[in-house]
Amino acid sequence: MNWLRLLLKRKLIVGLLSIFVLLFGVYASSDLDVEMMPGITMDMGMVQIDAGELNTLDMEDTVIQPIEDRLDEMENIDTYETTITLGNGSIMIMFEEGEGDDAFVEVEAAMAEMENEIAEIDHVFSMQASMNPPMNCIMIYTGQIMKNWRM
Repeated sequence: MNWLRLLLKRKLIVGLLSIFVLLFGVYASSDLDVEMMPGITMDMGMVQIDAGELNTLDMEDTVIQPIEDRLDEMENIDTYETTITLGNGSIMIMFEEGEGDDAFVEVEAAMAEMENEIAEIDHVFSMQASMNPPMNCIMIYTGQIMKNWRM
């Protein structure tokens, strides 16, 4: 314990130790390959449907109702909520716990099929809720990847 008091009384040793800790922290934060936010997928997804200028009543009857019927037939879907606006529909889907990845693949395939079946649909976009960072975010923060990618 006395040696610790002796070291703390020496300002040069305390200053050098502080600089060492600071330099080590800068080195560690710039050189170590640690993800700040690991990739996490959640048990929910979203489907956006674009149907041009279709009004909300026609959108519900010709587009949303067949899609909801298809969702009712699928397993591993807990609940879903539909929102309709002029020419657009949005469906938030909650999957059963632990089944999100497999169920989303099934939903995505069904939505691609429905896009081909229903003539009023211009475009369908499916997305699973996740915490996965986009690739350009990774390229901004890590210079090594940026050097290897030629755009």
